[in-house]
Amino acid sequence: MKAKIQGCLFGLMFIAAGVLLALNFSGVLEYSIWGNIYPVIFIIIGCSILIDNYRNFIGYIFSLIGIYLLIHINVGWEFDWKFIIVIIAIIIGVSIIFTTLFGFKKSSDGSSLILFGGRDQSTFEEEYAGDNIVCIFGGADIDLTNHIFSKDIYYNVTCVFGGVDIKVPKNVNVTIKSTPIFGGVSNKIVNGNENEFTVYVNAVSVFGGIEIKN
Repeated sequence: MKAKIQGCLFGLMFIAAGVLLALNFSGVLEYSIWGNIYPVIFIIIGCSILIDNYRNFIGYIFSLIGIYLLIHINVGWEFDWKFIIVIIAIIIGVSIIFTTLFGFKKSSDGSSLILFGGRDQSTFEEEYAGDNIVCIFGGADIDLTNHIFSKDIYYNVTCVFGGVDIKVPKNVNVTIKSTPIFGGVSNKIVNGNENEFTVYVNAVSVFGGIEIKN
């Protein structure tokens, strides 16, 4: 499936380039597109890398470079790299607001901030109810496959330039609310009517990826 998406992405890129070049050569489109080609190539390469592995940081770098070059060429904006801190702070603030306002209205056990690091967890208390996870330039692997469920579990996950994997048993359902902003949320779980418990995930993904699987 990933190979098909990547193929379609590159195919659409060549089709769009051909149409734009034809319009430019015929005089219908007077605006020069040559300066915009290589930033778009950066973005396409970045997206292709992220489709293959959304936790590959190189994909985010390529995508961001392409976006910056497009803005720089067309608007003439010189980016001050000090604004990265400002942008990250705003993104985190917005994502937390989204999580608070639109998340599942159930309490979880605690909160975790993962900053330039990682978290792997596969053991939980019997009455474990979930977590609020904020992942910034880091990764988290939450493995519930051996957990004995006694109640539903709730996660509020905010992922900024990082990745979060949540593994659940096959006899558990998953319900997701997602807000992807230049990111992605993947749910590979097939729910069954006979399953007693559900894992609820409210996901905000900003240049990051969240995956739920067995």
